[in-house]
Amino acid sequence: MASGFRQFVKGILLRVTSHDASHDVEGAVYVEDDSGNKVKAYVDGSKREVTTNDQTQELSNKTIDGTDASGSNTVSIDSTDAAYDNASSGLSATDAQGAID
Repeated sequence: MASGFRQFVKGILLRVTSHDASHDVEGAVYVEDDSGNKVKAYVDGSKREVTTNDQTQELSNKTIDGTDASGSNTVSIDSTDAAYDNASSGLSATDAQGAID
């Protein structure tokens, strides 16, 4: 693949396609219809997904450090999913909701 920079003034139209192995070529960019019309790119031997501001993306195998967040970032979880260390409280609760109740 040739390396270099090229500017497209009017943008690039990407075709919507169903996935097949022929798209897994380094640098390939396409829109995959079986993923909710999300833009995909094949980079460093893996398929990457671009999520726009109005789309959602489920994260897995990630660590989110809320103490190092900047701006107005928020993380929402159900209180029953929040781990609760009751070693020093004397409560029998095992989650945050139980401790509140």
